[in-house]
Amino acid sequence: MRFFYWKFRMRYVGKRVTFGVGIQISNPEYISIGDNTWIDDYVVLLAGPPGQTSSKIFRKLNRYYKGEEGCLYVGVNCHIAQFVTLQAHGGISIGDNSGVASGSRIYSLSHHYESLFGQRPENIRFKFTPRAPANEQALIAAPVVMQHSTALGLNSVMLPGSTIREGSWVGVMSIVLNEIPPNSIAFGAPAKFIKALR
Repeated sequence: MRFFYWKFRMRYVGKRVTFGVGIQISNPEYISIGDNTWIDDYVVLLAGPPGQTSSKIFRKLNRYYKGEEGCLYVGVNCHIAQFVTLQAHGGISIGDNSGVASGSRIYSLSHHYESLFGQRPENIRFKFTPRAPANEQALIAAPVVMQHSTALGLNSVMLPGSTIREGSWVGVMSIVLNEIPPNSIAFGAPAKFIKALR
């Protein structure tokens, strides 16, 4: 029964989309899923614009992101594997024929250890919890993009503003902080170009 509730409240669900068991979804009206895509067991999909006022969040652009803030777009023929978390408060776009391997995380909104507005408030140490007073939190929101035919390896992480360009694969247990060039293999923490794909 929950499957139909999610499906009809989502912004878009294509044909032949498969939902596994134990999926958690927040704000489904901000989620679009393309044809023939598989959202596997125990995936967490978090969408919707950030809850705090814009003055509290530093917003960074991602030139490859064409969607709205808070939206999650998953293309056609994709697989989001078991135990993946997609947190799209800043926006996430996953291109056609792409895969996110088990245990991976994609975050488009995160706490930061310092203010990114250029202010250096004295006597304030920023906290890494949404329960702290608002003036003791520094947040960054930036869209995350996986272009067409990309892969994010097992137990890897993509952070706000990062991009995997078309045709590239990121190896297991990597951390993507910036832009991975097209048609390449990248690996590491932070993920770096290893070699070109033919």
